[in-house]
Amino acid sequence: VEEQKKIAEILFTWDKAIELKEKLIEQKKELKKGLMQKLLTGEVRLPGFREKWDLVHFNDIYINLPVKNHQIKTKEYLESGAFPVVDQGKKKIVAYSNNKEKVFNVPSTGVIIFGDHTREVKYIDFDFVVGADGTKILVTKNGNDVKFYYYHLLNKRIPNNGYSRHFRILKEMSFYKPPIEEQKAIANVLSIIDEELDLLNQELSLMKEQKKGLMQLLLTGKIRV
Repeated sequence: VEEQKKIAEILFTWDKAIELKEKLIEQKKELKKGLMQKLLTGEVRLPGFREKWDLVHFNDIYINLPVKNHQIKTKEYLESGAFPVVDQGKKKIVAYSNNKEKVFNVPSTGVIIFGDHTREVKYIDFDFVVGADGTKILVTKNGNDVKFYYYHLLNKRIPNNGYSRHFRILKEMSFYKPPIEEQKAIANVLSIIDEELDLLNQELSLMKEQKKGLMQLLLTGKIRV
C-alpha cells in the first residue's frame, strides 16, 4: 500500500506540472489575442510610429495564386513522404506526398493559406504540396509584409456559412494599411509570441510523453519506489 501511495504521488506531481503548462499556454494565447486586437487596428501604436493608416480593399493587398497544378486528392495523402501536404484544415501539415511535380515553391517571405470552407488561416514558410479542395494561397502586393497580413486575416471575423465558400466574403472586406516599416514591426512582436507558444507546446508534448513512459515503468514494477 505504501508503494501504491508513493507511485500515485509521483504521478500526481506530473499531472500538476502538465496542468500548469497548459494554463500558461492558455494565458499566452489570451495575451496574443488581446495584443492582436489592439495592434492590428491601430488602437495601440508601437513606439516611434505616428503616420496615419489607410483603409484599403482586399485586392489592393492580396494576390490569390493559382493552385491547380500543385493539388492532390485526399486519397493520395501519405503518412510519410518527401514533401509535406498543406490543406485547409486546422493542422499545419496534414499528410505527405512523394509527387515532386506537385511541389509549390514558397517565396522567402512565406505565404498565407486560407481555407475556403473552413476559414482556417495559416502562415507557411516551407515548400509543400497543396491538399484537396478549398485551399487558397495568398501573397501580398507592393512589398506589403506577408506576415503582417497573415495576422490581419487571423484577426478578421469571417461569418461561418457552413460548408459554403468564404473567400468571396473575404474579398469584400477592407484592411488597414500601415507604413511598411510599421507592418514589419507589428508582425515581429506577434511572431515572438508565436515562437514562445510553439516552444511551450513542444514542452507540453514532451512532458506528456515522459509521464506516459514513467507510468509504464512504475505501474509494471520495472522501476520500484
